[in-house]
Amino acid sequence: MKHIEEGVPGVEFVPVNEDSKAVIRIAFDHKHPDGSTWSRVGRDAEGISSDKPTMNLSDVTGHDSGEIQLGSDEYIDIVHEIFHSLGMRHEHQHPERKFTISETGTFTF
Repeated sequence: MKHIEEGVPGVEFVPVNEDSKAVIRIAFDHKHPDGSTWSRVGRDAEGISSDKPTMNLSDVTGHDSGEIQLGSDEYIDIVHEIFHSLGMRHEHQHPERKFTISETGTFTF
């Protein structure tokens, strides 16, 4: 999170000591139909009960030791989910996109 704060103007993460006051609540073992690594997008997290996570990083195994290397797959997964928590969506989800994607991965413009 510090790396994102340093690189993205206007972004500041403020740690809190009570889950009920946190908007981003990260779990590392949450079972969810969306998969093992996911995040609520932007303000969608505000509507989630304070006893539930708003982000899950089950595929991240180095979180306990702090041994996640800059640029590693785990690092990229974490940054990807943090940006979702900041309100960023995938480009294919943009409401004004000018393309479609088929099941085979072919783009149509």
